[in-house]
Amino acid sequence: MSTHSRYLIKFKYGDLEYLRARLLEDLSREHFAVLLGKTQKINGYTIINVIDLLFLEQSDYNQQNVAFLRIKKDFIHQALVELTNRYDVDTIIDVHTHPFTQASVSFSAKRTSSVLTSMSIQMSTMKKLL
Repeated sequence: MSTHSRYLIKFKYGDLEYLRARLLEDLSREHFAVLLGKTQKINGYTIINVIDLLFLEQSDYNQQNVAFLRIKKDFIHQALVELTNRYDVDTIIDVHTHPFTQASVSFSAKRTSSVLTSMSIQMSTMKKLL
């Protein structure tokens, strides 16, 4: 058995399409969402089942343009509190507009180094908080 882990992210029927459509509604600005999921390790695979999609309101952004965004700390704090207070989720995945665009985009060095999957989903698994 290989020691190299493989990651799979599974969505409920229709959620990936809804996420993609929602993030691409307005291409004049980058958009962001948080996915809450449950992680399982099975036969060398790390499988994350997405349970909830959390979308930002316009008021949750400090700054937002075509290739950059800055999110207010309150939104991130609320997402982390929800993650820690629920028994059915243990993983948070942040997703931004770039993974879904068909055209060329520019990535910052910070973003490029954190790409995890072929869809550029940035993922942080939180095993245990508090």
